[in-house]
Amino acid sequence: MSLKYLYNEFAFHLGAMNYFGFPNTNIEHFFHLPIDNEILTFLVKNCGFSRPTPLPWSKWAREHYIAFQAELRARLTRGHKPLVIDYMLWNGSRQSIDDAIRPNLPGRPAG
Repeated sequence: MSLKYLYNEFAFHLGAMNYFGFPNTNIEHFFHLPIDNEILTFLVKNCGFSRPTPLPWSKWAREHYIAFQAELRARLTRGHKPLVIDYMLWNGSRQSIDDAIRPNLPGRPAG
């Protein structure tokens, strides 16, 4: 999270931000989606994401975290990056989220 905020502050300083409010560069695809209860609940409930474990996100092992991030990356539509989902969720852009994440089709494993 700290890196995300520093990244955004630097972009704001340079004036190089896109309409989602994050830097318009080629490195944002390296960032993971920050996980918290609201993001996790939203993606599981509204987008059919799998919970890698019933444990709270703050107790996840590395493999749980990586599995969730991998599912997100596998389901992103072309041109979207994990970090942009954070901005969409916090800015109430449900239609944009629906356009950015492929549905998890029944019978098809997530990720």
